[in-house]
Amino acid sequence: MGQTTGDLGDFSPGKDEAMTEQMIHLQAIGLVIARPAAELEAGDIIQFNYGHTYTVKRIQKETEKTITLILVNQAGDEFTRRFGKNTLVACSRTEERK
Repeated sequence: MGQTTGDLGDFSPGKDEAMTEQMIHLQAIGLVIARPAAELEAGDIIQFNYGHTYTVKRIQKETEKTITLILVNQAGDEFTRRFGKNTLVACSRTEERK
């Protein structure tokens, strides 16, 4: 479930992607591809500073300006996290959703 710390998988931009994708800088990682939080769906894998990855389990609540997600880490622990819909989040799509 999810990606291992240090394994960037689809988070790292390809040679041509760097110019076309939205990017954010994560501490201890560098530049990564990002999407607005409003585009996240169940099954997406998101990454935070220092390579911590979480899988989006489901959308708990959505308002006009925010989205609240249930996230699962690699140990299976669940967390609730609220994002502004326009907030850029490092995101990798699961293979079946690409």
